[in-house]
Amino acid sequence: MAVRDPVSAFLRRWLHRNYPRHRDRAVFLTYDAFQFMFEKGRITGLLDFELACVGDPMMDLAALRVRDTIKNLGDLSVIAQGFEGATGIGIDLDAVDYHTVMYNTLTVLSAGPPMVAPERTTDYVSHLAWYVNSARWAFEVIAEMCGFALEPVDVPGPQASRHAPSYGHLVEALRARSVESPPTTKRSRCIATPVIYVVSMRSANSSWTPISTTCRRCWVDGSPPWVQTRSWSSSSTAPMRGTTRG
Repeated sequence: MAVRDPVSAFLRRWLHRNYPRHRDRAVFLTYDAFQFMFEKGRITGLLDFELACVGDPMMDLAALRVRDTIKNLGDLSVIAQGFEGATGIGIDLDAVDYHTVMYNTLTVLSAGPPMVAPERTTDYVSHLAWYVNSARWAFEVIAEMCGFALEPVDVPGPQASRHAPSYGHLVEALRARSVESPPTTKRSRCIATPVIYVVSMRSANSSWTPISTTCRRCWVDGSPPWVQTRSWSSSSTAPMRGTTRG
């Protein structure tokens, strides 16, 4: 990124310092997991191998954990049992946590540059959502790993924003739009989504509470992720709030 991003810098340093060095088994990974075609209960095709690599098998499980926050994958404990039965590899929950942070960090690193210098056709709000959600999830998993309790955060009052590129991007897009040259569907979306975002930010006046990716207890007891606690303690009962599901 042209501008140094403290979020990216922190997460990269944290990953380097906390790598689970006891993990020494490497296998083929799709990494951008759970994207496939199926018919009559059988997989007929695998999709999106651009992130495929060789690495810790817990990386694929971490990817599933993150994907479950936007797509309901069902009972993760059943997936975990199937994974262990098919591979003979036991699930290392600490390693899954680490790779959950890494997966989200990679999204932060890829979504950040278009926010700093968006092109005219950049879907700015999508990149912003990927950046904010992934950074938030990464920090919350780190907090859980370290035993830190995160307090609710109040929405700050008006102030100078480092997200000025989004407003400049919106103004440029609106100036470029004309009756003689109607925008394409993608272009219309690139113009409309920043407007919706700015309007929603102006009307936001409530506080938000911490959310988290699927609690790792789901890998053990199969409880639905939307009722999991933020704590990893089996004695906790408070429901996890705020997770967006698709």
